[in-house]
Amino acid sequence: MAKTKKQLENGFAVNRLLIEYLKNLHEMQAVTKKPPMKIDDSTVTLYSGKTKVFEINLFDVIVAEKSFENRINLVDFDSDRKKYNVDKFSCFLSNISNNFVRLNHLGISFNCEDLDNEVEHIKSSVLRNSLKLFEEESNDFTQRWLFIGNVSNWKNSLFEIVLNKRNKDINFWIPHFQIDVDTTLTIEQIRKITNKVFGPGFIKWELDVPDYGVVLAMGILENINGTKIALGIGTNLRNTKFHREELLKLVI
Repeated sequence: MAKTKKQLENGFAVNRLLIEYLKNLHEMQAVTKKPPMKIDDSTVTLYSGKTKVFEINLFDVIVAEKSFENRINLVDFDSDRKKYNVDKFSCFLSNISNNFVRLNHLGISFNCEDLDNEVEHIKSSVLRNSLKLFEEESNDFTQRWLFIGNVSNWKNSLFEIVLNKRNKDINFWIPHFQIDVDTTLTIEQIRKITNKVFGPGFIKWELDVPDYGVVLAMGILENINGTKIALGIGTNLRNTKFHREELLKLVI
């Protein structure tokens, strides 16, 4: 399907917005530690250890060297919208800088008609580029949770792909993006900071483990005609080492 000039301009605005968020995160990380992302003009590249797993630029989203250019930017976004949360995100990072641990992962989520077929496409790209693909059990037959990266060091950032099965025809590709960070903050501290910076009700979902506590909180940074940029914030109870070594199972 040919893209109109408006679709291209508006779609690229979403790429541009996500790049701005990632640049803010990169700058904060670069102050105290070696960041897992490389910034080059209008391109952000994520590395898992020394392995390149994700790239976004003004024109494309590339996962394991697999381009999504033929799917992206098919939805008309609100190009007149002026109010975004990038400045608030920068303020949030300043508030948590002393409690920031690492970028846990970046991620993308999208709908597909055939989960197995989509996984095979991803596996082919991963194999072709000598990468590693892992899966976490979703306990939901309509979802697959895949991770690309190097877990030889459990501290390495990963890239997640969440596939959602939809039986109806999919006319438009409307992905959701996620930025997920580890912190040493309690859930109470996270609620307090996000309420102050983003406003009350920013946290839309919490992962509360029975007899243990909340390990992850999530809010929506942007929602542009259905395309969301989500922020996941790990609490001091989150065990990333356990996730990498026990929950992730090698696919290829």
